[in-house]
Amino acid sequence: LTFHKQRADALYFPGSSMNEGRNALLAAAAIEELRRQERYSYYVLLDGDAVPLPSYAEALPAFRTFLEDWEPAVGLPRIVGLADAISEKASEPAQPASVYGFDHIFMAVHGEAAPLL
Repeated sequence: LTFHKQRADALYFPGSSMNEGRNALLAAAAIEELRRQERYSYYVLLDGDAVPLPSYAEALPAFRTFLEDWEPAVGLPRIVGLADAISEKASEPAQPASVYGFDHIFMAVHGEAAPLL
């Protein structure tokens, strides 16, 4: 998605907010699902300046495995240092934890949950 300069390889939505842009991307994904006649399991959304540690090459396969194993309505990676602010009792780093609020910097929304959120 781009809103400053039109490009052939991106959806152009000038003057849009971040939320409007994400909604446009979700709409584009729904159109692609109709074209393919196949649903996505998750819509993964992340800010362009998000930098995972470890690198994407290591982080994305682990995140995908987490989504496949746990099938959360909304999945997000653990943000180091944020767990203590969210919960008085943070779980082990390798274990999933429930949260009541989160930043949308990097998240995956289950295909069945997306229409409800």
